[in-house]
This record gives sequence, C-alpha cells and structure tokens, in this order.
Amino acid sequence: MAVRADSDLEVLLAGVDEISAPGVPGPVCVYGPDACPVVVGGSGDVREPVVAAARMGAGRVVVFGHDGYLGGSTLETADTGRLLRNAVRWTGNTQDPLVGSVGQREAANYLRGAGFRVEATEISQLASYDVAVLRPWMQSEGELLQVAAFIRSGGGLILAETGWGWAQLNPALDLSSDFAGNRLLAAAGTQFPEGWLSRTSENGYDASAAPSPLTHAGTALDAV
Repeated sequence: MAVRADSDLEVLLAGVDEISAPGVPGPVCVYGPDACPVVVGGSGDVREPVVAAARMGAGRVVVFGHDGYLGGSTLETADTGRLLRNAVRWTGNTQDPLVGSVGQREAANYLRGAGFRVEATEISQLASYDVAVLRPWMQSEGELLQVAAFIRSGGGLILAETGWGWAQLNPALDLSSDFAGNRLLAAAGTQFPEGWLSRTSENGYDASAAPSPLTHAGTALDAV
C-alpha cells in the first residue's frame, strides 16, 4: 500500500515545524510509488528530501539523511525529537510500540525518556519488536534479508545514515550497489545518493509545510 501523502504526512509532521541539521546531511532520493518526501533541504535553487517515508510490504520505513539524527543533542534541537517520536509510532502502526535499538544508544535513551519501551537488540532478534532503529553501513546480505523480512511482515524501521560520508570512506566501492542502506531500500523506492544539503531555517530545515510533490523524483519525471 502506497504512502498516503496527506494522511501519513499529517501524522509524521504533527507538531513539527523545524528539524535540526546535524553536521552536513545528505539527500534521500525518493522515487518509488510507495514512498514520499517528509522534510526537504536546500540544493542550490531546488529542494531535495532529507527525510523520507515508505511502505514496504506490510511494513513502514522512515529514512533520515544523516546518522546524526539518531544522536542525543540533535534530538533535543528544534522539533527533531518530535519527528522521531512520530516516526516511531507511524512505523510501528501503534501508539505504544516495542522498539528494538540495534547499537543506537543515544536514540534509545532519548526514546526511553519520552516514555517508549526500548530494548537493545540485534538484527537476528528483530521479529520480537514492532520497530527497529539502526544505521545501515556494511551489514551482510544475510542481515539485510532479515531486516527486509522484518519490514515486509509488518515491522517498522527507522534508519539514518550519511550517503556522501559512506562514499568518501569507501572510495573503492559503489554507493548505489555496495552500500547496505541502498541495497535494503531499493525495494522501498528510496536511496542515499551522493551530495549534501544546505539549511532552509536557522536550526536546520523548515518542516512547517508538507514538501512539494515534485520533490518525489517519480512525480517530477511524470510532470516532465
């Protein structure tokens, strides 16, 4: 089932007027029919997504364009934490999801402080949770298959990474085909491309209005 840009964005952006920009976030390319931009950043004279949402099978995914979005100080800036809280409930499809944190201690501590049930876990144990929070980096093909199966069966996933950062640290590898995040998200119609985004507000990115539909690459191509 495709993301419904009206009702789903209403849930994800409830109470969110601005989010932070940890370091230099990169864009999230949104092109699939089951995906949509959530928050956009600047790229010259145009706008590109820095946060995206997608459905994948029976599950839901929210993607952030920098790993710093799972950091404690970032989550305390502007409405970034509110967006994460909304994303956890939206991906979990419940107001009281059980969250599994795969190595994301600061995000886990923030969510516990906000009243969520959060446990440290591993990819092999995701079936026990409603939502998983992780950073994609160099996960094995077997681990990616486990994460994909978790999502397709109805699980929620929050993930954050910096596409250009991975590319700089892995110059002999291809971002589109070797990066674990892109291998996982291809089925959801989202990807981490190279490049970076400029701010659109004092603290980071203006999120007071839903993004233009033309920040979805598929919609823009159809319009052309």
